[in-house]
Amino acid sequence: RVHGDSIITPTLMHHAVPVLELEYQEFKELLKSASSLTKELPNIVAKQGCADKVKQDLREAEQTLDRMQVHVRNLPKSEQDSWRRKIIECKDQMITASGELRRSLQLSSDGAMRRELFGDSDDESVNKPLLQVQRETQRQQLQNQTDRLEASSRKLQGVQRLAAETEDIGLEIIGELGIQRDKLNRTSDTVSDHMM
Repeated sequence: RVHGDSIITPTLMHHAVPVLELEYQEFKELLKSASSLTKELPNIVAKQGCADKVKQDLREAEQTLDRMQVHVRNLPKSEQDSWRRKIIECKDQMITASGELRRSLQLSSDGAMRRELFGDSDDESVNKPLLQVQRETQRQQLQNQTDRLEASSRKLQGVQRLAAETEDIGLEIIGELGIQRDKLNRTSDTVSDHMM
């Protein structure tokens, strides 16, 4: 039997199913490991190392999935459909696992930022007076930036008001010029009529 550029013998087809089963189990284990670590990520101190392990597991799971797709092509048509459905399910699981990792990293990042800003640190070895000074400095910087933003907003409103007033004055001048043009035209017509 010919498949693509290679010849697939019944022996190769016979070996593809057990290999696929092993690859499928490997995929499931990698995904299970990644999912378990992802759930623990917000509570783990060494977040980067844990996140790197999850990413590595997901990369290996994706490579396993790629190998599975190659093996499915070597199966008889009668067995390909069921394996293709499994591969689609696996791809969906990969998308879900990647999304969970992103959400977990975001939650972890948000939690660290919140602890830094509001001082919810459980670590007693941290120099609390220094943290309080840093937090106060950050608050002061935030207040200064807010004040500057409000001042800029007031200036912008003043400029918008001035532009509206200028537009109104311009419209009045255009109106008056139109009236004067009409008067000049009538005067010119009257003079022309009297001269003839």
